[in-house]
Amino acid sequence: MEIGIGTMIPGVYSSMVGYALPGYAPGGSLRAWRDFFKNGRIVGVDIQPDTQFEEERIQTFICNSLDSVSVDELFGKLDGRQFDVILDDGSHFDEHQVTTLRNFFKYVKPGGYYIIEDLNPDSRIRTSLYPQVQEIVGDALMYFATVNVGHTHKTPILIISKRK
Repeated sequence: MEIGIGTMIPGVYSSMVGYALPGYAPGGSLRAWRDFFKNGRIVGVDIQPDTQFEEERIQTFICNSLDSVSVDELFGKLDGRQFDVILDDGSHFDEHQVTTLRNFFKYVKPGGYYIIEDLNPDSRIRTSLYPQVQEIVGDALMYFATVNVGHTHKTPILIISKRK
């Protein structure tokens, strides 16, 4: 599951307009995950309507990741299914990332991973918000890492491995 599909609606929060390469269409990373995980069912979640589509082994849903009722309703549609990997590439505000973690982490399978992409370099998830993260994930293993994006850009991420 990936949270944040990449809207092209100008002026809305997290719009890819001005950032995306020519020819970009919402869902490129979902298609990449489908191609990488040959037997995987790929689910995308976003708040914007232009991100919705359905293709072979890809399903998308409208859901506000910051609203626990909306998230629980989504998983009701998915029959309470848990996921091997949930990737948060939605809002990149630290408070939003912690709230999204709180709402989605219970839907990660034991032994699965929850990944927060694109932490701000000065993210409070590493400092003042860290106790909240620990409270949410319990005894899960957490790793902060830096991923090279192209030749000039590095982005911090948080990988959480759920034990049980």
